[in-house]
Amino acid sequence: MNLQLMSRMTTICFLSVLYFVAAHPTQAARENRPKAWTDPDAARQEDPDFAIQGEYGSAGAGASLGVQVIALGNGQFDAYLLQDGLPGLGWAPGKSRTLLKGMREGDKATFTDADKKISATIHGGNLLLTGEDGKNSTLPRIERNSPTLGAQPPKEALVLFDGSSAEQWENGKSEKGCLLATDCTSKQRFGDYTLHLEFRTPYMPLARGQGRGNSGVYHSGRWETQVLDSFGLEGKDNECGGIYSVSKPLLNMCLPPLSWQTYDVDFAAATFDANGKRIAWPRITVKLNGVIVHEDLELNKDFTTSAPIDQPLVNPEGPVYLQNHGNPVVYRNIWIVPGKLVAHLPGAEPEPLVSDLKPEIVRFDPFTWPSEIPEDCPFERSKVFNAIRFLGVKSGFQYGDTWYPSWAENDILYSPWTDGKTKRLDGYTDWSQSWVHPEHITTGQGVILGDDPLNLIAYSIGLDKSSPAAPYPGRYPCGSLVHNGVWYYGTYCLGPGDGVYYGETRLNWPWIGPFVGFRHSTNYGHTWTPTPHTPSEPLFGETGMWGHPVKIGAPKFVDFGKNMEHSPDGKAYLVAHGADQETTSKNWRMWNDSWVTGDQIYLLRVTPDIKTINDRSAYEFYGGKDKDGKPVWTNDFEKIKPLLEWDNNMGCVTVTYNPLLKKYIMCVTDGGNTVSRMNTYLLEADRLDGDWKIIAYMKEFGTQAYFVNIPSKFIGGDVVTMWLLYSGNFSLDQNQKPHPVNPPGGHYGMTFQKIQLLSNESPGTARGSE
Repeated sequence: MNLQLMSRMTTICFLSVLYFVAAHPTQAARENRPKAWTDPDAARQEDPDFAIQGEYGSAGAGASLGVQVIALGNGQFDAYLLQDGLPGLGWAPGKSRTLLKGMREGDKATFTDADKKISATIHGGNLLLTGEDGKNSTLPRIERNSPTLGAQPPKEALVLFDGSSAEQWENGKSEKGCLLATDCTSKQRFGDYTLHLEFRTPYMPLARGQGRGNSGVYHSGRWETQVLDSFGLEGKDNECGGIYSVSKPLLNMCLPPLSWQTYDVDFAAATFDANGKRIAWPRITVKLNGVIVHEDLELNKDFTTSAPIDQPLVNPEGPVYLQNHGNPVVYRNIWIVPGKLVAHLPGAEPEPLVSDLKPEIVRFDPFTWPSEIPEDCPFERSKVFNAIRFLGVKSGFQYGDTWYPSWAENDILYSPWTDGKTKRLDGYTDWSQSWVHPEHITTGQGVILGDDPLNLIAYSIGLDKSSPAAPYPGRYPCGSLVHNGVWYYGTYCLGPGDGVYYGETRLNWPWIGPFVGFRHSTNYGHTWTPTPHTPSEPLFGETGMWGHPVKIGAPKFVDFGKNMEHSPDGKAYLVAHGADQETTSKNWRMWNDSWVTGDQIYLLRVTPDIKTINDRSAYEFYGGKDKDGKPVWTNDFEKIKPLLEWDNNMGCVTVTYNPLLKKYIMCVTDGGNTVSRMNTYLLEADRLDGDWKIIAYMKEFGTQAYFVNIPSKFIGGDVVTMWLLYSGNFSLDQNQKPHPVNPPGGHYGMTFQKIQLLSNESPGTARGSE
């Protein structure tokens, strides 16, 4: 026999033996499998390592560090030190992730990195970390729950498993209220659907890789969203959250073993023409533990590994399948909503399907905010108003932030939003993240229905992911305008990141980047055409790299009322805060020109149209005033001049026209050091080009309010009553403590405060409730 033939036969025999052993494990092999605990109390009593593994840090956003500790068995651990907090709360791919090796002795575990520059000790439910600089930090052990854990099925849902019976499944087996992973298949088949299910992986510290809590959820019987105990790992396509052999998750959101976890999936089936030819692959959006890990992903293959249906795709429908991979993974609370849940008609938003889209109302004693105008304020005092009275009622929604509503001709307010969760009509929640990864930025679009902030309905109508940020880390919404049925949605860039330090000072996005451009929609935000501009080639040609000052960073449209009805000339005007090289170098700060700080306000205008909105040559820039005091407008960006200037005291700016008062009201927020308490002041003028006079200066308004604006739709008939819209208190202070709330009821997201502009008010002393 020749050597080549012997080699082939040896290979065949070896593979046959492997297949036989895998398919028919012996009793000894079964007994030698790593132990798997399925009950947390038993694991805690029988293995001291279980109480040490898990997550350490803060359960909220804004932390500077987080640690995930993985049990490897016999007192051995891997721990990962994560910059800016735990996954989903600050850490994201691209941020530092440092491995520490650990060992337990008794009830204490000690850890160190490879260079022995970082060390940690876990004892009594706390992790004491000593960093490279010798400073100590104490991080408590926390247990996070998915925000969709226990989600109740809507009335349109088909319940596939509620703990009582496995009758909806072929080969299904129920035990102790859980559905076992027994290669069970739903009896019904589905095309498009929304699926919710909850799963729990066992605690198997001695197991590794695909042998550690493995199962899988197959959509249409073909495409697997992996279930695995990959807590703390890198996040690959064959780990929890991955689409096996198709795509790794955007973020590893796997929780520790024996935690109940959630998958929430929107699945759009493949489409076929009249002749049965496939014309589009299926698409899928997946949330693991409430965080998007795949968004509108194309499943561009007939099936993934080990799929029960492994034939060419000819049918858009298929079952849900739960894989048995030999590990005791269990499932519960499984329900599915077949078909498309919401059908939007352009210009006529559908009626809400849930009742919890109403605002939160808080009432308190009215008070007048004392105006504490700094001595170096360059603006004359208003002769019309000199104080702001808070009328004792707050409305709002604890959603994401960045709400700048535009009043459309159909009487609906449309607004951008981002960085948080906003409810949808179908009872689910969209989660927009403008910072998670430069190539995977999401920005949201929302709707506000109603004529009174006390009786509004507000919700998300979707997320857009056509706005990559690179070479900047973040990209956020700013100017938004709906005019003659077209929605123009602007975005700008930020750097170098959240949670960066300048000496001992923690900062939040201290450098504003350029305004990129506008995407547009002709069906009120349900589909979009991206801007032709990029962060590297933005509309106005500016750069914010390495802290270079930007003049037009985050422009906002002047609110001229419904469909811009009060524009003086049919043009859209924009205001933007920024800085120039001269002011930046004169009194330099690391955060001199940031998302919420600056030295100057700039003004520009354009006739809004799809052809002009991204055409730099169509814009006119305010270039100061001529010898007669009339405004100078120029098409030359290099000749732009500040409308207003107050070194180190300007920041986010918005302007609203009050047609009954025949005045413009400007809201400016000086954002301190970007995470401190913030100051807001209001100015008034008869014309956009001024002269602007100060109404009131509200020191520490919020006490950390930002993105302050006055929606024109809610200006009262007495001309002086209106609503301030803002977001507040997004970060902790330098001591990692929350900022106080003032006025009462304020919060992150969308806060409305009812106010009145006062004349001839004597200075007050009380600032209201802390």
